[in-house]
Amino acid sequence: RDSSTSRGLGDVYKRQILIDTGVLSIGNNAFQDCSGLTSVIIPESVESIGGNAFRNCSGLTSVTIPSSVSSIGDSAFQDCSSLTGATILGNLHFIGSNAFSGNNALIYIIFDVAAPTV
Repeated sequence: RDSSTSRGLGDVYKRQILIDTGVLSIGNNAFQDCSGLTSVIIPESVESIGGNAFRNCSGLTSVTIPSSVSSIGDSAFQDCSSLTGATILGNLHFIGSNAFSGNNALIYIIFDVAAPTV
């Protein structure tokens, strides 16, 4: 897509996204509205997840945030209606407002860290 657009792939046909090793940040709105996305693999190189990055990815069922991530932006995983669980590892310092709101299927969020101030 053209880099001037505010949204990422928006491709309802993508099922799994493997983010390249070496990527440092998942930008704001990067995968917003990718309704067919069921799985995302976030490498240890990623340090931050931007606001609305995975918002309204209604097919996403679970996510593991690696220990390299120190911040999750506002509404990053909001309205992911199939999201049943999230595992957050390591060095997280900030979780933005509404980061996991609107996920009625959400059963668990596991923090393998000291819980951050929300």
